[in-house]
Amino acid sequence: MSVESLDAEAEDILRAYSLWLRDTNIPKNHAKARDKNVTPSPPYMVYSGLKEYIDKTINVLKEILPANAFLMDDEEIALISGKNFEKGCKRSQMSKSDVFGVESKVGLYRVARHPTIPGYAPHWTALVNCDTICKNMMYKTKNDDVYNDLTGKRAALVINKHAVGRGGEFGQLNVKKFTFNPFLDCLDTSWKEMKTLTLHACPFVANKEGFATDVYHALGCYFACGNGLYRSGDSQDNSYLFPRAMKYSGSGASRWLTDAIRNNLNDEVPLDSKFSVSAVSLRIAGITEMAAGGIDYYHSHARSGHHIDSNQQRYVDGQDPVSSITAAKCLAGWSDFYSQVSYFSFYIFCFCYLHFISAADCFRCTLQIFVAWVLLKK
Repeated sequence: MSVESLDAEAEDILRAYSLWLRDTNIPKNHAKARDKNVTPSPPYMVYSGLKEYIDKTINVLKEILPANAFLMDDEEIALISGKNFEKGCKRSQMSKSDVFGVESKVGLYRVARHPTIPGYAPHWTALVNCDTICKNMMYKTKNDDVYNDLTGKRAALVINKHAVGRGGEFGQLNVKKFTFNPFLDCLDTSWKEMKTLTLHACPFVANKEGFATDVYHALGCYFACGNGLYRSGDSQDNSYLFPRAMKYSGSGASRWLTDAIRNNLNDEVPLDSKFSVSAVSLRIAGITEMAAGGIDYYHSHARSGHHIDSNQQRYVDGQDPVSSITAAKCLAGWSDFYSQVSYFSFYIFCFCYLHFISAADCFRCTLQIFVAWVLLKK
């Protein structure tokens, strides 16, 4: 990495490293684990030891980049390595288990994996899915209700689910990098991995069926009913899709999404069980759905952004949406990942034969055309 690139990415590097240190189980004997005869094992490092790592990194960057504005801002540096870092370390330490780097969470799948039996009350696990949560959000949505921002929360949930993203990565979506790909007939975006600070193409397609977790429907509701396109006078140049999520520092955006998920679960879900569902559940379910749907190892990694320990990966163009379009279709419930469906031809068909479709489908088509028009106008 050149000095110029390091200067531009210094803030993101430090923030990501601070979050990684805080949330990762790092055994105290990790240095000795370089010896093949030593296995990493508990106990794990705590705040005092972790702070030395982040402080050393900050000092090294200050030596390399003496004129960097972010590194010269003591208040911003304190947010990364000061009291907030200490609180985050202690909070994470309380929830850590003896399993290195693994969290026990319930997967949040697109639809219920366990169908209910007629005549019997459904088990609470059948109610923990994106479809149910999104419908609960839509039921409570009011037009222009930016305080509760349910349309924004639903859009963030749906997008993070289809992108198989980490908790708060939806906040990095920039509308300036949105394009409509006429070859793949889909919305193409650039997704930023906060853990590795890399960018890769992330195309989105419409669901095969069901509008509750449809990306285009969620964006249309966010734009039309939740003031998603509105920017105040002081933030007219803010091109992030979710500007409200940018006000949260650290893992705040992830906690914001986690709270939105838990607050919109059905009342039948036990209170203790609600805490096993979080923004991480979306990533768990997404990876499982790709595996169960027949997406191969490489294409699923292209979608989730995981690193494959292979020299070949260094030569792959991560900005090419073709590498993850099949995974996108799998996550949207498609059965044939290689079929070519023209959405705009489908719209024409629907509007010519409105009496054959439901009002909900008509509304969905209208919103999808509106979203496509907004994106194509940029």
